[in-house]
Amino acid sequence: MNKKSILNPMKRIVTVMLAVAMVFSVNLTSMTAHAASINKPTQQTVLSTLPEGVTGVTIGGNEATFYTDDNDSTNTYIRYVYPTDTMLSKLEDLTVVINSSKAVSWDGSDLTTETAGTYTIANVNLLNTAHKLVINNKSYIVVAGIAKGERDLVKEPLNGYVKSATINKTTATVTRTITEGTCIGNIYYTEGREKQIDWTTETNYISATNVSTSTAANKANLVYAISGGSTGKNTVDLSTGSAQVTIGSYKYAVNVSFATGFVATKDNFWIDFTELNRAKASEEALNSGYDWTTIGKQITEIQAAQKAWYATNPTFEDGATCMNVLQNFLKFATTNGYFTCGTTDVDENCTYVQNIDGLCPFTLANGMDGWMYTDNPKEEGKDPSEWYTAPIGAADYTLTSDSTIAWFFTTNYGTHPW
Repeated sequence: MNKKSILNPMKRIVTVMLAVAMVFSVNLTSMTAHAASINKPTQQTVLSTLPEGVTGVTIGGNEATFYTDDNDSTNTYIRYVYPTDTMLSKLEDLTVVINSSKAVSWDGSDLTTETAGTYTIANVNLLNTAHKLVINNKSYIVVAGIAKGERDLVKEPLNGYVKSATINKTTATVTRTITEGTCIGNIYYTEGREKQIDWTTETNYISATNVSTSTAANKANLVYAISGGSTGKNTVDLSTGSAQVTIGSYKYAVNVSFATGFVATKDNFWIDFTELNRAKASEEALNSGYDWTTIGKQITEIQAAQKAWYATNPTFEDGATCMNVLQNFLKFATTNGYFTCGTTDVDENCTYVQNIDGLCPFTLANGMDGWMYTDNPKEEGKDPSEWYTAPIGAADYTLTSDSTIAWFFTTNYGTHPW
């Protein structure tokens, strides 16, 4: 085989490849030019009078409005925008009624009418879908949307949506956001594109800040309740600060920021009354001026205040001490009227707490009672009456995000080693 016979086939292959590339390039350029030729609309104008032979159009029983858009001289748009709290599914099954004395076609098909001048099209999907209507040889585009806005789903629940959520026991906000494009259904969204742009979108958010790091970020606990439905729990990887989850019928974007300091919860900072309740049950002797009825009320008030305080997601910067956190709780309880039985030691510079709602040392006749704290209340096999106490004052004990503290009212100092 000579050299010429080898080269000629190669030249033919290269020629074909170049031709294909040129055709593809021309088509791509054409597509790009087509998309770019439709400018984005910026304004719609209501028609001052209805077109000849048209007395009105309703979408889902609502009177629609006729518009012209500033980027389209060919079409007139017939639109209805639903309120922000409308479900997307509402737009998927609507009835369109056209009142016209002229001939009508819908998406290329001529319509007939059972009632003179009234044309009804049932089961119309208008969720990011435009339909072409022709009346008296003039083109119209029929569309519907939902007004943009945000809804607080905690304060104003919607059936089927999450109404409350916590992430690692930190209370989250839950919102539903509707985004509405300018001049919904305009040809800018639908023509000259491989994939149309949706003009009505829904994004649901579950968001929390200063989330406790008591559980690893890649295994965060998302606990939720659905309005009109069930409750549940998901384990979510939030190591990047965000994730997407599906709960019930809807998707949610979960966004968090994790606390770098200490976040107090019922699992890592609490006041324990195990010893005192045992003494109350056995009616141990009290010093003069004290009674078990009042002590029972003090316990109840302190516990109620704790529960309310946790709901505020108490968060503290790096360097906060055990006393800082206790003082924050005591200030919350006294300011909000939870304590009614007696004195409480509230002081920014406090180094020792003697009184909480009037509960104080020397209440018991043995003189061995009072307030203490431990930094290891979950030690296996240890009863609260045997808890180890930290060998450092609470005002000097710096907390970390992993700290666990229990304050308690002991009835016998002697059972708590340092």
